[in-house]
Amino acid sequence: MPRPPKTLLTTTLRAIDEETTRVVVETLREHSDLTLVHPAGYDFAKRTVQAWRYHKGYWHEVERQVPRCDLWVVWIDGYALDHRALGYRDEMDYHGQMNDFFESLLADGRVGAMQNSPAAERNTLKGFLADLDPAHFGHLPTHRFDGFDELADLFRTHGPLVVKPQWGGLRKGVAKIESEEELLALRETDLTHRVAQAWGEGAEKRLWIADGRVVAGGAQYGKRTPWSDYTRDFRVERWDDPGDPRVAADIERANRMAAEVGLTFGSVDFIGERINEINGGGTGHVMWNLAGEEVVDARGQLREQLLALVAAAGENSG
Repeated sequence: MPRPPKTLLTTTLRAIDEETTRVVVETLREHSDLTLVHPAGYDFAKRTVQAWRYHKGYWHEVERQVPRCDLWVVWIDGYALDHRALGYRDEMDYHGQMNDFFESLLADGRVGAMQNSPAAERNTLKGFLADLDPAHFGHLPTHRFDGFDELADLFRTHGPLVVKPQWGGLRKGVAKIESEEELLALRETDLTHRVAQAWGEGAEKRLWIADGRVVAGGAQYGKRTPWSDYTRDFRVERWDDPGDPRVAADIERANRMAAEVGLTFGSVDFIGERINEINGGGTGHVMWNLAGEEVVDARGQLREQLLALVAAAGENSG
């Protein structure tokens, strides 16, 4: 009888959308030989990780080890980590060493496959959009800048902007600039590793990607932002009916962007009709209304993809 494929899962088991994380953990535990790792347990110099194994209803810490597996799933919003607590003054230094770590393990054959690949995860950084043609890919124009003066020039040339971290999310470190006053309020702010994106209006949409293509989607109207609360008419609806020409257009844009990024696992996010972000693993797969009811639930599609990945890992392991 063939052995189950060995899988590693990086996760923080974070509270946000905890049910999605549970689907990932339980699917991999039930259908593979699973070891959990936490990014705080990475040792880039020694190329080891701290690990946990499931036994008799509990996760137990086991010996530090060099990662060896058929499949490594990275399910984490890594930007939510405190890089300073991990010994790094610069979050992008940490990000770079993390990707080098993954690539070295793939190159020497210790890891059979990763989802997503290190290259795809690099392409989910906000600055990736700055290198693409917005007219072709349908995203909000995005600009890199170096310091306040360059940001001021961008605002005075292009109009309203949203400033956001290169590697970020959960609305942390995000600011809008619609006026000179809002611009000047950022003069003393540390703008390292920030990008500036054109202001967009409309529903916030998330189209989930599995195996490189859209498999589900949802839209939120009147959602809370870093500078405003939910509107009185906040609502959530599914957004994945290809028979609707508006949805079909978004699906086409999202699939094109996923192919450019190399994304097989995650989501493409929109503001109105324009893409504003790409997300890798760790993306929430549920949208709730304010009553806490699940309106859009893409966890079934996520589970199907995980099962396909495990099956492929088993075949490749021989």
